[in-house]
Amino acid sequence: MEFKSEAAKKITQYFNVEIKDYIGYITFNKPPVNTCNLDIYNGLGDFMQEVGENKDVRVIIFKAEGRMFCAGFDVKELAKLASTQVGENKTEGVSPAVAATRKGLIKLVDGFYNCKVPVICAVHGHCVGVGAIMATISDILVASDDADFSVPEIKQGVIGASGFFARLVPEKLMRYYILTGDKISAQDMAKFGGVNSVVPKDQLVAEAERIAKLILANPPIPVQKFKKAMNIIADAKFAWTYQVESDCYDEMTSREDVLEARKAFVEKRPPVYRGC
Repeated sequence: MEFKSEAAKKITQYFNVEIKDYIGYITFNKPPVNTCNLDIYNGLGDFMQEVGENKDVRVIIFKAEGRMFCAGFDVKELAKLASTQVGENKTEGVSPAVAATRKGLIKLVDGFYNCKVPVICAVHGHCVGVGAIMATISDILVASDDADFSVPEIKQGVIGASGFFARLVPEKLMRYYILTGDKISAQDMAKFGGVNSVVPKDQLVAEAERIAKLILANPPIPVQKFKKAMNIIADAKFAWTYQVESDCYDEMTSREDVLEARKAFVEKRPPVYRGC
C-alpha cells in the first residue's frame, strides 16, 4: 500500500504489508536480528496508523521474519547518539540526539498503541527492549514456544519500560526483570496472563489468524470504539509512568557509568563502573 507520511515511507524497506480478508499482515524484516533505529522510532507509529485507517483492514497481525522477533534498538546507534555532547543546542538538559530518540519512541508507542483497529502481536524467538514494548502495547499477544521477553536496558544504563512490562507480569516480577535485565519465557509469562496463547512456532501465524477471525466475527465499528474506550481508561497511568521514567533517564544520559556501559557493550568487554 501507498503511505502518506514521509516518516512511514522511510521504513517500508523494513516492514511489508499484505491485506487479505480484512486482516492487515505487517511483517518486520530487518536482518540479521530485526533491530530498530531512529527512522523506525519516528515512522512506525504513522505506519501503524495508516494501515489501521485502510478501509480493507479491520484487524492487524504484526509479526517478524528471521530468527527472532526483535533485538531492540541498535546498540551501536544508541551509543553513538547517547555520546553526543550536550552543547548550546541542548533540549531540556539532554543532547539533541537523545531528545530525538525519546521523541521518536513516544511517537512509536502512541501510533502503535492507538492504532484504530485491534493489533495482534505474534512473537517468536527473542523479543527485546522496544520489541517487548510493542508486545505489551498490542491488544492481543500470541507467542511461539521458543519465545522469550526481556528489557535489558538497565545493562546499558537506560531507564525505562517498567510501565510497559508491568502489563505482562505482576509487580514483583516486573521489578526483578527490569532491575536484572533477565528474560522470561513465553510459557512462564503465560502463567500470569501476560500472553494469550503459546503454540509451536509453525502454528504461530495460524493462531494469530484464529483470534483475528474471532474479532472479525463482531461488528467492526463497535470493536474499534470499544478498543478506544479501553485505551482511554488505561491511558492516564500509562502516560504518567512513561514520563516519570523518561525524566529519570534524562538525568542519567551523560553519566560516566552510563556511557561506559554502552562503550563496553560495543567493545565486547566487561564494564568498569566508578559509581558516577
